[in-house]
Amino acid sequence: MDARRRWRRALRTSSGEHPTWTLLVAIVLAVPLPVLAVAAPPRAGPGTGPAPAARSAALPQGVRIVAATATLGGYLGSHGSNAFWGIEFTDDSTPTRALVAVGDYLNTTPISWFRFGGDGSAYDPTTSTLYSPPSNGTGTYVAATEQLWNLTWFRSFCLTRPTCYWLSSLPGEENNTQAAVHYAKWYHNVLGLVPTRWEFGNEPSQWTDFGMNITTWSTSASLHPTGPGYAAMVRAYIRVVSRWFPGDQYIGLEAACACNRLLAEDTAATDGATVSSVAYHSYPTIPGSNTSLSQFYGTLQSRANITTTAARFRANVALGCATCTDIPIDLGEYQAGPFHAFSPFTQTYAGAPWLAASAIQALYQNLSMFTVFDWNALYNASTSNVTWEGKLYQRLLPNLTMGRDYAVNVAAPGVGGVEALLTVNGTHESLLVVNTNTTQALNLSIVRALFPVGALGSYWTWAPGQGLPLAHRNVRLATSYLVPAQGILLLDNY
Repeated sequence: MDARRRWRRALRTSSGEHPTWTLLVAIVLAVPLPVLAVAAPPRAGPGTGPAPAARSAALPQGVRIVAATATLGGYLGSHGSNAFWGIEFTDDSTPTRALVAVGDYLNTTPISWFRFGGDGSAYDPTTSTLYSPPSNGTGTYVAATEQLWNLTWFRSFCLTRPTCYWLSSLPGEENNTQAAVHYAKWYHNVLGLVPTRWEFGNEPSQWTDFGMNITTWSTSASLHPTGPGYAAMVRAYIRVVSRWFPGDQYIGLEAACACNRLLAEDTAATDGATVSSVAYHSYPTIPGSNTSLSQFYGTLQSRANITTTAARFRANVALGCATCTDIPIDLGEYQAGPFHAFSPFTQTYAGAPWLAASAIQALYQNLSMFTVFDWNALYNASTSNVTWEGKLYQRLLPNLTMGRDYAVNVAAPGVGGVEALLTVNGTHESLLVVNTNTTQALNLSIVRALFPVGALGSYWTWAPGQGLPLAHRNVRLATSYLVPAQGILLLDNY
C-alpha cells in the first residue's frame, strides 16, 4: 500500500477536508494581495467602433503598467471539448448527500474525466472492504466494511451526463490475474458501469506489498515492484482481461512523478503498443512557495513546472519505446505542493490564476488529460462553497473554446510569469492570457493576425479583489486590454 496514501487518509477528517489547508490558509490570509479595479469598456453594438481598452481605475501600490504585444505562435496540438479536464474523486467515504452537491457543482464545469485513485490500492470495491494498518500501527492489515468509493452514486451521476469518462483500478499491487478478472467482471456485470480506462493501481513506486494477497498485507512488508516486474504485470492483466472484455482500454502507468524513469521506460517498452496512455503526477513546489506569494507563482517558472516535468516524462517513455513517441501523456494528479502540505495559496484568489496558467502549460505540452487533485480543491462539501480554483472551473473555463491549440507570444520587456494560448474550433476562437506577475500589469495589444479584434464577442476579466470573473458580453472586441498583476483575460469571438 502507498505510504503517502495512508498518511493522506489519516489526515482527512470525516468531511473530506484537508485540515492542513485550514491551518495554513489562516496564515496566508494575513498576506496583503494587490487589488486592481478595472473599468469595463462600454458595450457596443453592430456598427460602432471597437470598444476602448479596459483601463485601471487605481493601481495597487508597487504595481506598474508595461506595454505588451501578443502575436501568434506555432501549432501545439488538438483537444476536444470533453477530452482534457479531469478531477480526482477523494477516497474518504463521503456521504451520498454531499456527493450529490459535488455532482451538481461538477455539472457546471467542463470536467468530464473522473478518476478514482489513491487509497483504492487497499480497497476491494467488489465487497466494500477496506484493508488498513491495525490501530497500534504495526502488523497485518485489518479488514473493515466500508464504502470508500460510492460507485452506486457515481453510476447514477455518470449516466445522467451527456459525457462521462472515468478511471478505476484493477488490483495491480496484488499481481494476481485471477483477482484482475474478478474485478473486471464485477464492474461489467454487477455495477453495470465499466471504466473508460482501467488503471493498474496508483503510484507503483510507493507499493510495499507487491505480489501479496491483500488479506496478508502488513506494515512490515517491503516488496517493491521493479520496472520489468511492473510492466510484466500490466501485460499479463491486459491479456487475461481482454479475453473476457476485448473492448476495454488501459492507462499503462500512474507514476508518482516524472522522475520514475525505469517504470516509465519499462512500461513503454513492454506495453506501449497496448495501452491508451501513460500518466504521471506532479505537485510543484520550491522553497518558500507555501509562504511567499511570488514564490508560489514562481513554481510555474521553475524546473518543477509542467513544461519541464512533461518533457522529462515523455523522454522517459521514448527511452523504452522509440516508436511510442505519440503515446498520449496524462497528468493524472496535479496541485500546488508539496503533497503532504499543499500550498495554502490554492485556497485564496491566487489559486485561480496559478491553476489557469498551469492548464496553459499542460496544453502547450499537448498533455491529453489535466487532472486536479482533488474535488475538495474546487468545492467544499461541508460548507457548500465553491473555492477560488472552483470558480475558475465554473465561471471562466466553460467559456474557453476547445479544439486546435496555438502558442501565443507575449512581448513584455522585463515581465515574467505570463502564459497565453489561442484555441480554435471552426470559426470559434478563444484567447486566454494569464499574468502571474505580482508587481506588473500589462497593457496588452492584440493584432488582428492573432485574434479577430473589432468583431463582436465576449470577454472576461478577473483580478485580485474581484469575487468572480467579470463578464462583458456582446461587445466589439478591443485591440488592447489591461491585464492586471495576477490577472486573467479571456476573449471569445462569435
